[in-house]
Parts: sequence; structure tokens; C-alpha cells
Amino acid sequence: MVWVCYLVAIPLLLLALLVIPRLAIAMVPGLFAAMGLVIMTGLARTRTVSWRAVGTMYGVGIWCAFAVAVATGWVGELGGLSPQDDGASIALAAFVEEPGKLIPLAVMALVAPGRVRRLAATDWALLGYAAGLGFTVAEDSVRRLREPGLLEALLGESRFSFSPNPWTLGSYADWDGAMAVGHQVHTMIVTMAVGLGIALWRVGSVRAGASLRPVRRVAAVVLPVLALAQATADHAGWNAHEYAPSWMDGDAEGIPWWVRPLWLVGGQGNLAIPVSVVLLGCCLLVDAYRRGGARVRGLTLPEAPAVRLSVLPGVPGPLQAALIAVMALAQFTWSDLVVVCSAYGDRRPGVIAAMWQGRATAVQVRGVRADAMGAVTAGREPGARWRFRLGALAVTTAGLLWIVYGLWAAMSIGGMLGLEGDSTFFAGLLEGLSQWWDGLGWPGQVFMIAMGVLLIMASGGSFALAMGATGVAAWGLSHGRGLAALLRDPRGAFMGYVTTVTPGQLCLDTLDFLLTFVPGSALGRATRWALGAPASALAEARAIRASADFVEQQMHFAAHAQAQAATRAAEGRLEQLASRYGCTTSDFTRERVDKTLDRLRASGVSKREHDELKDLAKAVSNGRSSVSRLAEYAGERGGEQVLNREGHHIPEAFHSVRPPARGPGPGHVDGLAFSPRGDEVVIPEYKGGTSTYNPRKTYALDELGAPPAAQGTPDYVMDRMLQDERVPRYFRDNPDLWESVKNGRTSLRADVFETPGPGQTSRVHTTGFSPSPDFIAKMEQKIAGR
Repeated sequence: MVWVCYLVAIPLLLLALLVIPRLAIAMVPGLFAAMGLVIMTGLARTRTVSWRAVGTMYGVGIWCAFAVAVATGWVGELGGLSPQDDGASIALAAFVEEPGKLIPLAVMALVAPGRVRRLAATDWALLGYAAGLGFTVAEDSVRRLREPGLLEALLGESRFSFSPNPWTLGSYADWDGAMAVGHQVHTMIVTMAVGLGIALWRVGSVRAGASLRPVRRVAAVVLPVLALAQATADHAGWNAHEYAPSWMDGDAEGIPWWVRPLWLVGGQGNLAIPVSVVLLGCCLLVDAYRRGGARVRGLTLPEAPAVRLSVLPGVPGPLQAALIAVMALAQFTWSDLVVVCSAYGDRRPGVIAAMWQGRATAVQVRGVRADAMGAVTAGREPGARWRFRLGALAVTTAGLLWIVYGLWAAMSIGGMLGLEGDSTFFAGLLEGLSQWWDGLGWPGQVFMIAMGVLLIMASGGSFALAMGATGVAAWGLSHGRGLAALLRDPRGAFMGYVTTVTPGQLCLDTLDFLLTFVPGSALGRATRWALGAPASALAEARAIRASADFVEQQMHFAAHAQAQAATRAAEGRLEQLASRYGCTTSDFTRERVDKTLDRLRASGVSKREHDELKDLAKAVSNGRSSVSRLAEYAGERGGEQVLNREGHHIPEAFHSVRPPARGPGPGHVDGLAFSPRGDEVVIPEYKGGTSTYNPRKTYALDELGAPPAAQGTPDYVMDRMLQDERVPRYFRDNPDLWESVKNGRTSLRADVFETPGPGQTSRVHTTGFSPSPDFIAKMEQKIAGR
């Protein structure tokens, strides 16, 4: 269905570019914005949010631009300002639009605080960039849809820079050196300051005893406030520069005093791009450092290039942290790229399968980064979630106060600069867009609606969603003039409508509104679903069973490490005592310890040292066995956890047993499991700790009488199934299963699992096979008890 929509929508789009006036010109910003968004996403090597979330934020940013334009008109009306007044052009545009572009992120933080509090700093940068980019595209696309005015015709419509460069999209440099960057740059600066501020605040909470904790906390708050103030100053300064060139000389009254120095410090807008690049680098380093602190939760596969973050002795703390962050960023980036590229490069199952495998691997690598960010995020749920939501609510309230302050500044500026009917700002934007829509006529409007429906359905949306979104858009476009009049003079527009509307027109307008917006209709449900998708997509949680398994594995490997440390301490003491009498630790193995002790007693060793040597030899021998068994058990549990998550059933007789009980031992299978549908028997081989799978090492096959074979091969597995008395006994107790295996209805599969550390279990080998006639005959004898 999706491809059918594409096949229809693409030709319609090409036809629309030919027949719809100025549509091709208006699509230029969106085309380059898509390229810039892809490039920026590629640069964000530490991100944890999906491409779908970034694209959704970009789309929400486009619609948010229109909502902010409407809201700005309402705010201006509260202060008695029209869109053409100096106060609206200079102050409201800056004080409302800059925090207004952050509305999607504020809603996200309030609706899904559990996910947002675990975002990486680069996620804040990327989502802020996407939201601001949507604002840039909406503003300049609508500007290009209108017929250019006299000034625009003289200056040309290419004065705003559009290229694949994600930083210069939508920028404009004036003849005197002043510069206006695209909305995405300022929004990204503010959101990066928020992300870095959160990281800085958490450093202060983790190092509670540090003397710099108050400084960190103050800096964490000041950084985003300063970023928003600088973005507002750049915006207001540019608008004042355009509308009142002599404002720096103090001719324009009412502009807040701090706007001028910040405008100058920011290089009249020229420093915004360099600052954003530096902040993005800081975000990448902070994320890499935090991922390194997550230890095993930040690692991907055991086969991936190792990440080693060494402590640098003698280097001051801040400098050492910076150097470790640089090393972490380089190593994690390389390791992740190798893992993903290896998946794409494995074309044995076919090119298409390799593409799907590479994409799935990239998603899993991003999931590892998300797990790492969650592991190093302080606070316990649900209390931490509610505290974060309250913090987001406080920040949102501060944003509203910022808008009120902007309204006061706009009222102080007042004045009337633009010409009557100037349609380049706020309500004029809607009116100009409405004029373009009306100029299409009903055939063109139907054509555009049909194309929009097909494109939304091709992107994965339902028919109801597509009809709802295009219906709302068409309603807004067709009522653009009325909305513009409502923004300029709400009371006059309302009274004019009431005194002139006919009963028939009133019924049609009421029906029009109900079909578009009333909850309960298919279109209304589709619209609400579209608005809720970003929050739900960004709030998806990681699997809880995996975290429970991880805790269990941590316990097993902690016990292994403790036993290993105790054994090494005993070995050291044994070696120290043995060296006094010309012996080594190899003289105290189980095979040689009795002879060694007898020889030492005969040579005159004191009873105290003799007993100590005996106890140490026993402790070393038992400790080595314990270390080996604990690693073996960790591998058994790691493999069983994977099989359990996949829905396999492990019979009680083949469950692993906790140490100090012995494992299956040589000549036995490590386990046995059945697939969820019962059509496959899995015979796993478990490796734990430093034990690894070696396909070149072979073992004798005493039962089958075949040539030696490696672990995980069909002959090896069938031989061990014959040697292990548990397997014939289980088939004897379940004759239907054995008949199914003999007849080929149930297949056999050999898996090899490696668990080198907590959370690092991987299936390193798998092969399916059918039982050989020799195996069936010998298993029949075992089952019969012969």
C-alpha cells in the first residue's frame, strides 16, 4: 500500500510543480532542509533518539511556526499592538518566537519526563535543531509562495542562503556585516545549553562533597538563561537593525538595555554559528564521557573494537576528564561504526538481507547508547520523573514570564514603522498564504489535498490521519483572511461577522468547523493522534526483563571476581612461602602436594609453616575450581536468559545448577530447550568468562565412532546427546517428541553462547541439522535401555 501511494504521489508532485504557481520556489527551503537534517543527524554520533523522532520534531516545528505566529498576534493584541508596529516587529518577534520554538520540547518534557530526563546532550542539540529548522522552512516557504513585493523583486528571492550546510540554512548577511542565522541555529544553541546544564547539575549532585558544587549548580542554571538571552538579543538586534538602523545610537526607545551589549558581544549575529559548533563538540564529549562511565552497559559486542579508557596519573582532574572524553568519543565512534558496517558488509544471506541486518544493528547500537545514558542518570523512578516534570513546568512558567517581559518591551517601543497592508509579518503571513490558496481555485485545491493525503499515507500514516491533517491545513488556508483580521482586531472582526453573516453561511461555517475540529470525528481523532505521536515515540522504554537479567549477571560476575581475588591472594602467599624452601606453586598442585609436604617436613620445616602451606595449597586448589565453576555458571545463565527471552522452554532436568554444585561436565550437553512452537530442539553450548568458542579445536566422538569434531557441529552435538543419560531418559518420558524428531517434523539446532561479562551474552554460532540414521539407531537403543 505504501509503495502504491508513492507511485501515485510522486507523479502528482511533479505535475504540481509544473502547474501550481510558485510551488517549486517554495519547496527550495524544504529540500535543502532535509539534506541539512540528514547531515546534522549523521554528525550526532552519540545520539539516542531515532531518525523518526527527529523527523517528527521537524514536522511539529513546521506546524508550531504557524501556531506561534497566531499566538504572537494574540499577545500583541493584549498590548494594543498591530503587526506593523515597531514593538511587534522588534520585541515580540524575538521574545515570543525564541521561546515559542521550544514549545514541542517543553510538551515532550511534561508528557514523557522519564524518557526526556535520559536524553543525551546531543539529543537536545538534534531535537532543538529539528524544531528550529521546521520554523525556518515554514517561514521562508510561505514567504516564497506569495508574489514578491517591490523590495523583494529588487533584492531577489535568493537573498536567504539555502545549501546542504546545516548551519547556514536560511541565513542572511547584510551589506554592513550584520548576520541573521536560521532559526535552527539559535534554537539548537538554547537546547544544547539546556542539555549541558542538566549534565552540569548532575555532576554537582553526584559529587556532593566537592567544593565546586555550588559553582556547578549556578553555572547549570545560568548557561541556558544566557543562551536564550543571547538568541533573543540577536533576533531583536537584527530586526531593529533592519527597521531602525540608528537604534544603536539610542534613537529607538524602549529596547531593553541589555540587547545592545549582547548584540555586540555576539558579533552582530556572526558568532552564533561558531558558538553552536563549539557547543555541539562539547555535547559529543559529554555524552562519550558519560557512556564510558556506564561501563559494560555502554559496550556493544565482544567482537567490537575494544574501548579502553585509562586513568592518567598525575594529570589534574578537569584536564583528565577532558582527555578521557576525547578518547571515549574517538573509540566509541570507531567501535560503533565497525559493528554497523560489519553487519552491512555481511552479504552471505544476500544484499537485501544485509541491508536489513545493518539497519537493525544500527538501531541496536543506538539502543546501547540509550541504555548507557539511562544507567548514568541519577535518581530513582518514579520520584525522579516527577521532579523532572516539576522542573520542566518551572522552566515553562519562566518562558511565559519571558514573553510577558517581551510584551512590556514591545509596548515601550510602540510606534508605527511598516506601511499599511505590509504582509511580511505575523497576520500578514496568514493573509498572504490565504491569497495564494484562493488563487489556486477549487481544482488546484483538490489537487493539493489529494497529493497531501497520498504523501502522508506513503509516510506510514493512516487514511484518517492523512484526511485529518490535510483537512485542518485546508481549513486554515481557506480561512486565512478571517484569521488575519481576527488577529488585527478581534472585536471588530467578530462584530463584522455577526452583523453580515447570513443564516446559510453560518450553518456552512459551523458544519465546516465541526467536521474539522470536533473530538469524536475520524478527522479529529487523527489530529489528536498526530499530536501525541512525538511524545509516545520518545517515551518508549527499554525491555525490563533485560535489566533484571543484567542485575543477575552482575551478581554472578561479582561472585566470580571476589573468588578470583581471594584465590590470587592465596597464590601470592603460597608462592612467597614456597620460595623460602626452593619450591614453586606448581609443586603444590593436587597431584604433587602430598609429596612436596612430606619432603618439606623431612627437611625440618616447622609445623606451623607446614600447616599453613597445606592450608594455602588447599585454598588455591579449591579457589581455582570455584573460579572456573562460577565463570561456567555465569555462561550457563547468560545463555539460558537469551533462550528464555526468545520464548524457548528449558526442561527442569536441563536447568543449570548454582555453584558449588557441579555443572554437566565432559561428555554431556550443556542444556536443551524447545522452541515456542515446539518444532525445534535447541542444544546449546555455554561459554562464560574468558572461555571462548574455538571452531578449530576438535574432540573425540566415542559414541558415534566418527572423526573428531568441533563444538557446535552436528556430529559433536549428536555424540554428546548419546553420552548424556538425561537425553535418552527425556525422550523415553516424551515418546511423541522422539517420534517427531525421528520423522523430521522437529528439527535440531546447535547454538553456542558466549558471556564474557554482564550484559554481553551473544550467540556466536548456530547451525540447524537433521539426525543421522546412525544417531537414531543408537538413541533407540539408549531409550530402550540396552
